[in-house]
Parts: sequence; C-alpha cells; structure tokens
Amino acid sequence: MTPGMNQTEDWVMINFEVLNIVDTCAVTAQKQIESSSLAQLPDIVQALYSELPQRQKEATFALRRLLCTERDPPIQEVINCGAIPRLLESLMSHENPDLQFEAAWALTNIASGSTNHTAWLVQQGVVPMFVQLLSSPHANVAEQAVWALGNIAGDNVQMRDMVIAHGSLPSS
Repeated sequence: MTPGMNQTEDWVMINFEVLNIVDTCAVTAQKQIESSSLAQLPDIVQALYSELPQRQKEATFALRRLLCTERDPPIQEVINCGAIPRLLESLMSHENPDLQFEAAWALTNIASGSTNHTAWLVQQGVVPMFVQLLSSPHANVAEQAVWALGNIAGDNVQMRDMVIAHGSLPSS
C-alpha cells in the first residue's frame, strides 16, 4: 500500500494507471491502423475504379472505414486522391444497393467535415443525388441519404436553405 492511502484508494490509483496505459495503447494502435490505411489510399482508389463490382464495393467499404476514424479523418486526402467522382457514380448505382450504401456513407462522412469540405461536396452536385435517394426502396440507403442531407443542412443557413430548395422535405 502507498503511505497515507487506504486499500480502496490504492486500488483506485492502480486501476486508473492501468486504464491510462490501456487508453494510450489503444490510441497508438488506432494511429498505426490509420497511417497504414492512409498509405494504402492509392491502392484503394485504383480498386475503386475497377470494372469488377465486388472490387468496387470492397474499395468503397475500405474508403468509408478510413473516413470513419474518430480523430482527424483524412477527408482532404480522400478528396485530393480523386475518389469523389467514382463515389458519386456509385451513389447512383441503383442495381447495386450495397455499393450505393457504402458510397453514401463515405460521402456522408465527407459532408461532416469542415465547412469547406461540405461546400466542395455540394459543388459536385451531391444534394440532388441524396434527395433522389430519399425514395430508395432500400431503407439503409434512404437512411444514409437523410444523414448526409442533415450534415449538409446543419453546416449553415445557406446550405440548409439549398437542401430544402432541392425538395428534401415534402410540401404540405
């Protein structure tokens, strides 16, 4: 026991130290995963442009996972690598709802970035695409469209008004 502490306080201190070590290890492991995934970005983008639907889906999934990182997702890197045009194409891939869902989720994560990221994505014409997906027969795709439009509309008043102007809400 530590001098001046009772058994309970000593136990709490030991557990606190263990939790700090575990947390530090988890953060280090996450950073290693993120950096290795980021290093694979060129390969992911190449697979994204594959003619094989399964390869496209796997690449889109990998890209979405990369953008789901909690701390500093590499949004700008994904934009810079040229992945967005293919994600937009995949968004309209009605014959492949799994690919459509993964593309929608990746784009939703980009829309949750900075105001500049959101504005850039909007300039690519994503809002009417997401509005169209609101009526998808696949609930997960429609739900992802709701999330994306919410991220865009939540950025500022102008974005909100533009999302509404594109018919995202039913008229009464």
